[in-house]
Amino acid sequence: MAGAYHKLLAYLMQQKGKVVDRGTLSKVAGVHEWARVLRQMRQDGYDLDTLRNGYRLNSLVKKRLETKGNVNKKVRFEILSKYNSTCQRCGRTPKDGVKLHIDHIVPFNISRDNSKSNLWVLCSECNEGKKDFFKDQNAKTLRKILKEKSGKKRLGKYILANPNKPLEPFMLQIISRNREWTRELRFIRQELKIKILWNAKKGFYIYKTK
Repeated sequence: MAGAYHKLLAYLMQQKGKVVDRGTLSKVAGVHEWARVLRQMRQDGYDLDTLRNGYRLNSLVKKRLETKGNVNKKVRFEILSKYNSTCQRCGRTPKDGVKLHIDHIVPFNISRDNSKSNLWVLCSECNEGKKDFFKDQNAKTLRKILKEKSGKKRLGKYILANPNKPLEPFMLQIISRNREWTRELRFIRQELKIKILWNAKKGFYIYKTK
């Protein structure tokens, strides 16, 4: 992986400020898990945007990283107790043979939020699956959306920023941070007068503009 990291970084530096498509990055890296390498770059402080048509490195200089900090034993115990040592996605517990993680509800590299309100419990499998929901998100756009204090405003801005794309219920709930996010969705439909449809067969919403 180290070789792929250096290849991708060197190439992106040559293309600074330009959007590089995913096919090109895959060829440059020469490994199947090239997207994971890019995530590591972002964690290392490189200002790398995920866009609809590829990726863009905005600067050759790494950003000064905020310290994520490890979740200490006390906080880990509190979060496990709060969620009854149960994965919040699949409902399994260590008795089912799964390993539990204290996870950031909104990834730290996006939210910069290491507070207890942004922590929950996921098993290893669900934690890996959750990463797929965020890997193609535009971090800068999402960060701006999350600054909104109202769950309804966050939800509305997120939907408007993703026209004609699948809107997964899991992501909508996380953006809203409200158990009654479906009710907020109804209000957004009415207030913004936009068409948000539910695809029962595929299990997602879509904001239709055409």
